[in-house]
Amino acid sequence: MAQIDFQSYMALFAAEMPRFSVPGIGSFVWHVERAQVDPKAGIVLPPRPILKYEPGHRYQAETVAFLQEYFGIPAEEAEALLREIGRIASSYIRATNEIDLWKLGKIKKVGAIYKVELAEDAPIAITAELYEVSLRSTAGAAVSPPPVSLPAAEKRKSEKPPKTQEKSKIPDQSRARVVEPGAEGPIPPQPARSSERRWTLVIVVIGVIVAVAAAGVFWLLSKRKAAQPVEISLSKRLPSGTSSSETSDLSEKEGAPARLSEKSETAPPPSKAEPARPKSEQPTPHPKAQIPPPAEKPAPSPLSTTDKPKPAAGPRYHIIVGAYPSRAEAEAKAREFSGYAIQYLPGKEPGWVRLSVFSTTNKEEAQRKLQEIRAQAPDAWVLTT
Repeated sequence: MAQIDFQSYMALFAAEMPRFSVPGIGSFVWHVERAQVDPKAGIVLPPRPILKYEPGHRYQAETVAFLQEYFGIPAEEAEALLREIGRIASSYIRATNEIDLWKLGKIKKVGAIYKVELAEDAPIAITAELYEVSLRSTAGAAVSPPPVSLPAAEKRKSEKPPKTQEKSKIPDQSRARVVEPGAEGPIPPQPARSSERRWTLVIVVIGVIVAVAAAGVFWLLSKRKAAQPVEISLSKRLPSGTSSSETSDLSEKEGAPARLSEKSETAPPPSKAEPARPKSEQPTPHPKAQIPPPAEKPAPSPLSTTDKPKPAAGPRYHIIVGAYPSRAEAEAKAREFSGYAIQYLPGKEPGWVRLSVFSTTNKEEAQRKLQEIRAQAPDAWVLTT
């Protein structure tokens, strides 16, 4: 008998209240799912109410007020009755893992939570009354409490709407036709929009491809334009290189007559015993005779027989006694080192001449000879070639 009583109370709460709490089990709230739409057939099925489980006892005060109003008992007795219902229901569901809610369905225990399974043939009055309560699909939405002006039994009899009124509450502004389960009749075809969406997608893809191609062409053209100044700068450098080589050749050609003039200045004056030539025999001065042609080279002196050393297999060591800005000064200095193998080597700077008095491929011999020569030339040093 206790089993039938608490199951009846649970079914009463679910049928008469939009939300309620049972001590020891938790809270239950009615929700309305979204309507199911079939775009191909153009059918909108009405939303189906579901009973969801929530942990906690946040609606216990509303449940006590419902018992107090429904049975006409004081608040203390209503609270004690609710605690007793919760104690019996929690003990029963621990043993059987489910509670039968009269014609509504079942409450099953799955782990630490409870799951509600509603029956397909639930009473129409229960589902019709849910439309009067403004429930939303989002959790925690504000829900208006049930009216308590009349007893629940009289309210259910007086406000029980027929099926025709339930259909009239569905808004007429919907584009698709609402069809109740089991209704018969032809379904008007709805225009399919899949072709429009397909063409829109194709246009978008083509636009993206064209934009990417345009960006690639612009990038290639910008790179190609940036490379042109580099080619122009390279072409401008060519005549500058030729001019530098020509100027170096001219400087070498101008240096040759300068060396000849310096050599002529350092040459000894002619002897006074030589008879003077008559004026008639003296050659007439010519302006171009003073400057020899650039192709001529000065005649080698008798001491310059060893100017070009023979190439040796290994490194060669030269003892340098000094570097001079002209060949004439080097030759004048070479007269002080009579008996040595005189060589004239190019200096570090253009036009300078290094005077070498000894050369050998033996490093020890070069060091030994350097000590002897330093007695005459303290600044002598060894050059390796």
